[in-house]
Amino acid sequence: MGVLTGGRRIADVRWQGADVRLLARALKPRTIDVVPSERIQRRIDTLLDQADEAVNASDWTAVAEKARAVLAIDDENGDALSFLKMAEANGITRS
Repeated sequence: MGVLTGGRRIADVRWQGADVRLLARALKPRTIDVVPSERIQRRIDTLLDQADEAVNASDWTAVAEKARAVLAIDDENGDALSFLKMAEANGITRS
């Protein structure tokens, strides 16, 4: 258990109102937005371009593969999520 100043343990302190919110905020895991390097961004852009070409060719398997490759790098990429949704709407199952 953590120790506060004066030798008091965290469990021994009565937390109230704002103190609880401050403690919760301090203990909350933080996500750090990491900007991909230029090399990785080029890779993402290339994969998205290939997914777009596959949409034009109605090659839904390729669309899903390229979208999943992007999501392996950036799991919140909106374009890749949209491409994957299109592929799924055309019969490709999520794996």
